[in-house]
Amino acid sequence: MELSSLKLKPQLVEVKLDSPIIIQEFGEEITFYLQDHQNVQAYFDFFKYQGDQNLDELLKVVRKMLVNKAGKPILAENETLPITLLSAIINKISEHMFI
Repeated sequence: MELSSLKLKPQLVEVKLDSPIIIQEFGEEITFYLQDHQNVQAYFDFFKYQGDQNLDELLKVVRKMLVNKAGKPILAENETLPITLLSAIINKISEHMFI
């Protein structure tokens, strides 16, 4: 098999947060988008900062990953999300890192 046949071009994938906790708190499911493949630095940073419980740095990484349907970042540097939502997003990103 040629190595060149294994190249990946990232595509946006829709991610839904539809747990009972999210539905109860926000009244409906929440949708956001991620690239289906992140660069290697994003993988390392995400899991390093998560393991180190360095939430400030983790939020910087997550902020870069979260995009809208047009692929544009959702959060500006000075913006954040409710903690229940942010926790659910971090869990979903963890799941999607290995798909």
